[in-house]
Amino acid sequence: MAPHAAAGAGTAGDAAQKAVVEGTLTVANVAANRTRCALPKGVAAFSDSSMFKSAASASQPKAKRWDRYLTEESKLRKPSTLKQVALYMGPSKF
Repeated sequence: MAPHAAAGAGTAGDAAQKAVVEGTLTVANVAANRTRCALPKGVAAFSDSSMFKSAASASQPKAKRWDRYLTEESKLRKPSTLKQVALYMGPSKF
């Protein structure tokens, strides 16, 4: 698995933290959530799993580890270089 980016390394900034959706996720409030938590524009927009978590998920039990099911080849895979460049350069450069 690739190492995580350093905190505050020129990432999407507060967008990842503001993207936590309050309340219950329903089909009816998808459009409102998308306008409130817009992703940065660019060639390869940065995405993080925390952008899709609701406040209700904090009270749920944590998932079990799946590392033992991954092959050595899949553990050694690196993330997309295009997304790494977009993360480093920021949305204003594209």
